[in-house]
Amino acid sequence: MQNHGGFEGNAQTLRIIARLEKKHARPNTDNTTQFGLNLTLRSLAGILKYDTIIPETSATCVKGYYASEAPLVHAIKESILGVGGKVSAPFKTIECHIMDVADDIAYSTYDTEDAFKGGFLNPLAMLSAESKLLESIVAKLPNDMRMTTGDVQQILYEILSPHLQAQADADPLINAANIYQQAQSLCDDATRRTALTGQLVDEFVQHVKVDLNNDIPALSRAFLTEPAKQKVEILKHFSYEAVIQSRRLRIVAYRGAQIIKTIFGILSNEDNGGTCLLPNDVQNQYELATDQPARLRVVCDFIACMSDNYAIEFYSRLKSGNQQSIFKPF
Repeated sequence: MQNHGGFEGNAQTLRIIARLEKKHARPNTDNTTQFGLNLTLRSLAGILKYDTIIPETSATCVKGYYASEAPLVHAIKESILGVGGKVSAPFKTIECHIMDVADDIAYSTYDTEDAFKGGFLNPLAMLSAESKLLESIVAKLPNDMRMTTGDVQQILYEILSPHLQAQADADPLINAANIYQQAQSLCDDATRRTALTGQLVDEFVQHVKVDLNNDIPALSRAFLTEPAKQKVEILKHFSYEAVIQSRRLRIVAYRGAQIIKTIFGILSNEDNGGTCLLPNDVQNQYELATDQPARLRVVCDFIACMSDNYAIEFYSRLKSGNQQSIFKPF
């Protein structure tokens, strides 16, 4: 979709809940049917994370909302700001700020817990991370968070050291063995693992603050205090650099990208009859689309609404040599 209106997760979320999810149908002026969840404009405002229209063509992924949702975003803003109302800063409601903070807290804590459980990380590996990894984390931190690799190590130590206790009068080698066992237990023991996560979540939630906007309370801001934000950002980027970017997960991501590209290429190929493979209701939307970008958006929407399992099975029916019954619905 790079040259046809782009694709971005937040924009697609707004589109799904406002237009695509088949829970509430209403007619459009062009004889098509628009669906969605029929949420209030204030609820939809909580999804509007980036106040930018995604350009029709762009060399990079731009975070924002699609041009097709611009009238909806205008209505959302008017419902909160009033007709003709404007703000100097990007539009973002308190609910959206809260979800942002909650998302960061969840990502930083539960991804770390999952990485422990899955054997991707352990506390000692984090405390003894190579300088290259620490430098990558420092480079990914927000611009207003100036830290060194030593700062990162110190904060990781503050987070993990309470769970790795040495005995003051024990032999150093015995201490090393005990700490190793404690670190391994933190990965293997669900009770200890979830206790660490719960402790961190509780700590971070206690450090959420609100900056009240007296003129437009809906545009008040929720945020983490600096010490908590530092821990959240470091844990979040550590998981990304050490786990998400690891070879094991990048292989999965590469496979997923190839599946999506293949499905998109086949379904959008009119010359080879690929569009006939779309479900009947999606085919109708495709035929009613007025230009190529609109037709490709229909295909994009269809794929974006697939679950992982559905996408894999769809791909298998297109490309796999393992025959499945034509009577099995999908």
